[in-house]
Amino acid sequence: MEKKIPFTPLVLTWLGFIPFLLAPIFLYFTGMEQSIVMRFIEVYAVVILAFLGGIDWGMATMQAKDRNIGPLIIWSIIPAVAAWLIYVFNVGLLLEYLAILYILQWYVNYQTFSKGLCPYWYLKLRSIISPVVIVFILITSFLLYHS
Repeated sequence: MEKKIPFTPLVLTWLGFIPFLLAPIFLYFTGMEQSIVMRFIEVYAVVILAFLGGIDWGMATMQAKDRNIGPLIIWSIIPAVAAWLIYVFNVGLLLEYLAILYILQWYVNYQTFSKGLCPYWYLKLRSIISPVVIVFILITSFLLYHS
């Protein structure tokens, strides 16, 4: 079991975090128009959920001949479709709903690892970045909707 997170996924993950970091900075320190920041973070969060679903799809298909992959294949599309629908129909508190989807995705990452479908380093990476992303989504939400 490889415990060390490979360098490239680690660096790309933290680079991918930058937009989540920038959203509250833009709101709090620059006075950037809220609607621009809102669209910036909402669309990016939806795209990343789709990306994470694609990773789940890939992990499931790699195991297709050996296991029942139905639940993971089904899950792999749920966050992206749910996030897209929430965004398209302009559901209130969109960022809070996206934070819930990120929590569910993190739980699925744990389940995927426990079933032997992903390496430990992937779960470790997701367990570092997921709470940070969730917190920054919620900070941005607070700054947008509650300040």
